[in-house]
Amino acid sequence: MSGKPRGLVLRISFAACCAAIPLVVCLASSPAYALSEIKREELPPTVTPPADDMSPPGSTVPMPNPVGTPPPSRQPTAPAEAEPDSPADGGVTRPRVDPDTPVPEVIYDLGKLPEPVRRMHDLIVEACKGGDIEKLRPLIGTGDNTTQLSLTDIDGDAVAFLKGLSGDPDGQEILAILEEVLDAGYVHLDAGTPQELYV
Repeated sequence: MSGKPRGLVLRISFAACCAAIPLVVCLASSPAYALSEIKREELPPTVTPPADDMSPPGSTVPMPNPVGTPPPSRQPTAPAEAEPDSPADGGVTRPRVDPDTPVPEVIYDLGKLPEPVRRMHDLIVEACKGGDIEKLRPLIGTGDNTTQLSLTDIDGDAVAFLKGLSGDPDGQEILAILEEVLDAGYVHLDAGTPQELYV
């Protein structure tokens, strides 16, 4: 008699599963409605991948051109419009550059820097290597002698501005970039003039 109730339970379970399958298929095939103002006409058409493609989406790797084949030209077929003439006086973001002047030489020898410039360079590099952005605060200055950190005025604290530019909350990324820039050498511009710069 113990076999009969177990068989009855199995039949009921089987019947419930058979009844549930059409219900699940029906629910899965009907459209789902949501509280949205998106109209069906505004949606972009869906792209269906080929049925024989078994790779997961986004896993395809572009193949390089065969050896000896020139890369495809990315130049526009129509001639580009001429760029409008820049202002005669230039500007901060787009200074006027004479194409006939020679390109300045990049210098890597820090011994050629004047003592105040070399000392400032060393203090900035030391702050960068130490990983403490607060060590830049006395070097940035305040008031009219503040170092220009942006092409526009910044509101508030200069160190907080630098931290805001960084990809991390402590400003480590900005310090790493600053150190990398300072290690890339410098150029001496406008030597012997009041506008003399070491960039």
